[in-house]
Amino acid sequence: GEDDPGQRIHTVMIVIPDGFPPELFFEEVEDAVRHALSGPDPLVAPASGHVGDSYRWPDRGFDHEEAWYESLMTALAETQAGAVARGQTRHEAEVLSGRLSSVVQCELVVDESCDYTKRAREAR
Repeated sequence: GEDDPGQRIHTVMIVIPDGFPPELFFEEVEDAVRHALSGPDPLVAPASGHVGDSYRWPDRGFDHEEAWYESLMTALAETQAGAVARGQTRHEAEVLSGRLSSVVQCELVVDESCDYTKRAREAR
């Protein structure tokens, strides 16, 4: 199908260097990652809010902080990579990876398996 720039189908993964213990690595970057995730975008509205609103966990594809942290830690431990945001528009994913680029390597992945917009709105 056409790539609709408004589709919330993009996952932002962080990738940790080989041989780096995930917990130690994440401790180093956690503040930056959290800051990047919550920071408002001057141009677009989060899934559940308005332009200029801070992003909440559901806007980044997770029900709450614990869900985000647990899934991320599990993924990092198993594969050295994990999703910090799911169900993002292409713009959101690119802005987020841009914010993180000085701190951690990111990869953008397309995932159409779940309607994250609907979930974010229901989580209000």
